[in-house]
Amino acid sequence: MKRAAYTLMLLLALLAAISLLSCSQPASSAQNDNETVTAKDVQPVNIRVMSVELSTLKEQIVVSGETLADNDVTFSAEIGGRIEYLSVDLGARASKGQILARIDYEMQKAQADQAQAQYDLALKTLERLSALKNEELISQQQIDEAETSRTLAESQLKIAQANLSKSIVKSTINGIVARKFVETGEFVGPGSPVFQIVDFKRVIVK
Repeated sequence: MKRAAYTLMLLLALLAAISLLSCSQPASSAQNDNETVTAKDVQPVNIRVMSVELSTLKEQIVVSGETLADNDVTFSAEIGGRIEYLSVDLGARASKGQILARIDYEMQKAQADQAQAQYDLALKTLERLSALKNEELISQQQIDEAETSRTLAESQLKIAQANLSKSIVKSTINGIVARKFVETGEFVGPGSPVFQIVDFKRVIVK
């Protein structure tokens, strides 16, 4: 009876040992397989850390078109005559108020000086006659004639001064001479173009 119980216990212990051995071998094999895959396939990765900052997104748009100067002026002759003087050439820079050309300037200047002298004479004559009128040495008709002469001389002076001013072509803008229509010595009529000046500080794209 004791022998049979001892034999049974020995068999149970043997079975338990066999069962424990069979469970531990697959786990160890799987662990070895996992270690082999990790060492073979996993490679180190470089990581770059950057700080987050606010920035402006710049977008460029490229288009085709024609650029034109916003300020483009053609200066023309106001009177007819011969071109006596040109101060700028093609491509030169012109300033606001600069004299660009003179047209029959010498003749217009002479006529203005003559008109000034006639006006001065008429004015002095009227003043002398007015002084004599107070002394009742001349008639009222002579005073009236002197006043008429003074008025006519003043009108002629204004016309001569206006023509003298028109004989000078001045620039009204700052810019570059884009076109030159005449040369010194040429004859031009009223309205004939002399220079074209453009200011490229501000341009228009069409």
